[in-house]
Amino acid sequence: MWTWALGLSILLDRSDKPAFPRWSAYLSFWAGLLYIPGNTVWFVKHGVFGWRGLVCLYTPIGAFGIWVLPSRTSTIPEHQ
Repeated sequence: MWTWALGLSILLDRSDKPAFPRWSAYLSFWAGLLYIPGNTVWFVKHGVFGWRGLVCLYTPIGAFGIWVLPSRTSTIPEHQ
């Protein structure tokens, strides 16, 4: 949910020099969508939807890893 809020705030920023590039908003929406399968851990105990399963554990971790690297580079200012 926080990634969706960040993506929405990036898209609503109409200043001349926005704080984040526009593509980072779409990346934030994508990451937020991929965090949803992690919620299946409360209902399923074994298999791909279980705690150590592919869908529940590795999909959100992979989405966070793919989200955090470009977000980090877009938040750290370039040295002049």
